[in-house]
Amino acid sequence: MKTACTVWTLVVALLIANSAGAAGKKDGAKKDGGIAYFQTIDRNLKPVTLTEDQKSKLDALKKEYEPKLKDAYAKQNALTPDQKKAGEDAKKAAQAEGKKGKELKAAVAEAVKKTDDQKKQEKEAHKQLSVLEKELREKVMGMLTSDQKAQIDAAKAKKSDKPAKVKKSDKPAKDAKPVEPAKDAAAK
Repeated sequence: MKTACTVWTLVVALLIANSAGAAGKKDGAKKDGGIAYFQTIDRNLKPVTLTEDQKSKLDALKKEYEPKLKDAYAKQNALTPDQKKAGEDAKKAAQAEGKKGKELKAAVAEAVKKTDDQKKQEKEAHKQLSVLEKELREKVMGMLTSDQKAQIDAAKAKKSDKPAKVKKSDKPAKDAKPVEPAKDAAAK
Protein backbone atom coordinates (compact mmCIF):
# COMPACT_ATOMS: atom_id res chain seq x y z
CA MET A 1 0.00 0.00 0.00
CA LYS A 2 2.84 2.35 0.87
CA THR A 3 4.50 1.65 -2.48
CA ALA A 4 1.27 2.33 -4.37
CA CYS A 5 0.80 5.63 -2.56
CA THR A 6 4.40 6.60 -3.28
CA VAL A 7 4.03 5.73 -6.95
CA TRP A 8 0.76 7.64 -7.24
CA THR A 9 2.36 10.63 -5.52
CA LEU A 10 5.21 10.59 -8.02
CA VAL A 11 2.76 10.33 -10.90
CA VAL A 12 0.81 13.31 -9.57
CA ALA A 13 4.01 15.30 -9.09
CA LEU A 14 5.06 14.60 -12.67
CA LEU A 15 1.62 15.45 -13.95
CA ILE A 16 1.58 18.73 -12.07
CA ALA A 17 5.11 19.57 -13.20
CA ASN A 18 4.16 18.89 -16.80
CA SER A 19 0.98 20.94 -16.58
CA ALA A 20 2.83 23.82 -14.92
CA GLY A 21 5.65 23.79 -17.45
CA ALA A 22 3.61 23.69 -20.62
CA ALA A 23 2.68 27.21 -21.78
CA GLY A 24 -0.77 27.30 -23.32
CA LYS A 25 -1.64 23.79 -22.09
CA LYS A 26 -2.37 24.52 -18.47
CA ASP A 27 -6.06 23.75 -18.65
CA GLY A 28 -5.44 20.04 -17.98
CA ALA A 29 -8.02 19.06 -20.54
CA LYS A 30 -7.37 16.70 -23.39
CA LYS A 31 -8.24 17.74 -26.93
CA ASP A 32 -11.42 15.65 -26.78
CA GLY A 33 -12.60 17.58 -23.70
CA GLY A 34 -11.65 14.95 -21.11
CA ILE A 35 -9.41 15.37 -18.09
CA ALA A 36 -5.72 14.54 -18.43
CA TYR A 37 -5.54 13.11 -14.90
CA PHE A 38 -8.12 10.49 -15.88
CA GLN A 39 -5.63 9.16 -18.43
CA THR A 40 -3.12 8.73 -15.61
CA ILE A 41 -5.64 6.80 -13.55
CA ASP A 42 -6.59 4.59 -16.50
CA ARG A 43 -2.93 3.93 -17.29
CA ASN A 44 -2.21 2.95 -13.68
CA LEU A 45 -5.24 0.63 -13.61
CA LYS A 46 -4.25 -1.09 -16.87
CA PRO A 47 -2.71 -4.19 -15.20
CA VAL A 48 -5.94 -4.75 -13.25
CA THR A 49 -9.19 -6.24 -14.47
CA LEU A 50 -12.00 -4.26 -12.87
CA THR A 51 -15.35 -5.80 -12.03
CA GLU A 52 -18.48 -4.24 -13.51
CA ASP A 53 -19.26 -2.74 -10.09
CA GLN A 54 -15.76 -1.22 -9.91
CA LYS A 55 -16.08 0.14 -13.45
CA SER A 56 -19.36 1.84 -12.59
CA LYS A 57 -17.84 3.27 -9.38
CA LEU A 58 -14.85 4.56 -11.36
CA ASP A 59 -17.16 6.19 -13.91
CA ALA A 60 -19.16 7.79 -11.09
CA LEU A 61 -15.95 9.12 -9.51
CA LYS A 62 -14.86 10.58 -12.85
CA LYS A 63 -18.25 12.27 -13.29
CA GLU A 64 -18.06 13.64 -9.76
CA TYR A 65 -14.52 14.98 -10.10
CA GLU A 66 -14.58 16.17 -13.72
CA PRO A 67 -16.14 19.61 -13.07
CA LYS A 68 -13.98 20.12 -9.97
CA LEU A 69 -10.77 19.25 -11.83
CA LYS A 70 -11.72 21.36 -14.86
CA ASP A 71 -12.36 24.32 -12.59
CA ALA A 72 -9.01 23.86 -10.82
CA TYR A 73 -7.16 23.49 -14.14
CA ALA A 74 -8.85 26.65 -15.46
CA LYS A 75 -7.92 28.63 -12.34
CA GLN A 76 -4.36 27.42 -12.63
CA ASN A 77 -4.09 29.25 -15.94
CA ALA A 78 -4.71 32.86 -14.91
CA LEU A 79 -3.11 34.49 -17.95
CA THR A 80 -4.89 37.07 -20.08
CA PRO A 81 -5.15 36.44 -23.84
CA ASP A 82 -2.40 39.04 -24.42
CA GLN A 83 -0.11 37.31 -21.93
CA LYS A 84 -0.78 33.93 -23.56
CA LYS A 85 0.08 35.35 -26.98
CA ALA A 86 3.25 37.00 -25.62
CA GLY A 87 4.24 33.71 -23.99
CA GLU A 88 3.67 31.70 -27.17
CA ASP A 89 5.62 34.21 -29.26
CA ALA A 90 8.48 34.27 -26.73
CA LYS A 91 8.56 30.46 -26.65
CA LYS A 92 8.79 30.23 -30.45
CA ALA A 93 11.51 32.88 -30.56
CA ALA A 94 13.50 31.26 -27.75
CA GLN A 95 13.23 27.83 -29.38
CA ALA A 96 14.40 29.33 -32.68
CA GLU A 97 17.43 30.68 -30.79
CA GLY A 98 18.11 27.16 -29.52
CA LYS A 99 17.09 27.78 -25.92
CA LYS A 100 15.87 24.82 -23.88
CA GLY A 101 14.89 24.00 -20.33
CA LYS A 102 15.38 26.75 -17.78
CA GLU A 103 16.47 29.30 -20.40
CA LEU A 104 13.30 28.68 -22.41
CA LYS A 105 11.11 28.87 -19.32
CA ALA A 106 12.80 32.11 -18.21
CA ALA A 107 12.28 33.70 -21.63
CA VAL A 108 8.57 32.85 -21.55
CA ALA A 109 8.18 34.08 -17.95
CA GLU A 110 9.88 37.36 -18.82
CA ALA A 111 7.52 37.92 -21.74
CA VAL A 112 4.37 36.96 -19.81
CA LYS A 113 5.04 39.15 -16.73
CA LYS A 114 2.50 37.66 -14.34
CA THR A 115 1.04 39.94 -11.72
CA ASP A 116 1.24 39.08 -8.02
CA ASP A 117 -2.49 38.33 -8.05
CA GLN A 118 -2.05 35.90 -10.95
CA LYS A 119 0.82 34.16 -9.18
CA LYS A 120 -1.27 33.89 -6.01
CA GLN A 121 -4.28 32.56 -7.92
CA GLU A 122 -2.17 29.95 -9.72
CA LYS A 123 -0.56 28.85 -6.45
CA GLU A 124 -3.97 28.43 -4.78
CA ALA A 125 -5.33 26.55 -7.80
CA HIS A 126 -2.27 24.30 -7.75
CA LYS A 127 -2.95 23.44 -4.10
CA GLN A 128 -6.63 22.81 -4.84
CA LEU A 129 -5.70 20.60 -7.78
CA SER A 130 -3.27 18.58 -5.64
CA VAL A 131 -5.95 18.03 -2.99
CA LEU A 132 -8.54 16.95 -5.58
CA GLU A 133 -6.14 14.54 -7.29
CA LYS A 134 -5.12 13.05 -3.94
CA GLU A 135 -8.79 12.58 -2.93
CA LEU A 136 -9.60 10.93 -6.24
CA ARG A 137 -6.52 8.69 -6.11
CA GLU A 138 -7.41 7.55 -2.57
CA LYS A 139 -11.01 6.80 -3.56
CA VAL A 140 -9.88 4.81 -6.59
CA MET A 141 -7.34 2.84 -4.55
CA GLY A 142 -9.99 2.31 -1.85
CA MET A 143 -12.33 0.53 -4.24
CA LEU A 144 -9.65 -2.00 -5.29
CA THR A 145 -9.08 -5.37 -3.67
CA SER A 146 -5.75 -6.17 -2.04
CA ASP A 147 -4.94 -8.50 -4.97
CA GLN A 148 -5.57 -5.71 -7.46
CA LYS A 149 -3.37 -3.34 -5.46
CA ALA A 150 -0.65 -5.99 -5.47
CA GLN A 151 -0.97 -6.30 -9.26
CA ILE A 152 -0.51 -2.54 -9.63
CA ASP A 153 2.51 -2.61 -7.31
CA ALA A 154 4.02 -5.50 -9.27
CA ALA A 155 3.50 -3.71 -12.59
CA LYS A 156 5.09 -0.53 -11.20
CA ALA A 157 8.05 -2.49 -9.81
CA LYS A 158 8.54 -4.28 -13.12
CA LYS A 159 8.43 -0.96 -14.96
CA SER A 160 10.94 0.63 -12.58
CA ASP A 161 13.36 -2.32 -12.98
CA LYS A 162 14.17 -1.22 -16.52
CA PRO A 163 17.72 0.10 -16.85
CA ALA A 164 18.05 3.85 -16.76
CA LYS A 165 18.78 5.64 -20.01
CA VAL A 166 22.24 7.12 -20.29
CA LYS A 167 22.25 10.85 -20.90
CA LYS A 168 24.50 12.27 -23.57
CA SER A 169 26.35 14.20 -20.89
CA ASP A 170 27.11 10.92 -19.07
CA LYS A 171 28.71 9.29 -22.12
CA PRO A 172 32.46 9.71 -22.53
CA ALA A 173 33.60 11.88 -25.41
CA LYS A 174 34.80 10.02 -28.51
CA ASP A 175 38.33 11.34 -28.19
CA ALA A 176 38.50 10.97 -24.39
CA LYS A 177 41.33 8.85 -23.05
CA PRO A 178 40.51 6.25 -20.42
CA VAL A 179 41.14 7.47 -16.90
CA GLU A 180 43.49 5.32 -14.88
CA PRO A 181 42.32 4.50 -11.39
CA ALA A 182 44.07 6.37 -8.63
CA LYS A 183 46.74 4.31 -6.93
CA ASP A 184 46.30 3.75 -3.26
CA ALA A 185 49.05 5.28 -1.13
CA ALA A 186 49.16 2.12 1.01
CA ALA A 187 49.89 -0.02 -2.04
CA LYS A 188 53.28 1.67 -2.55
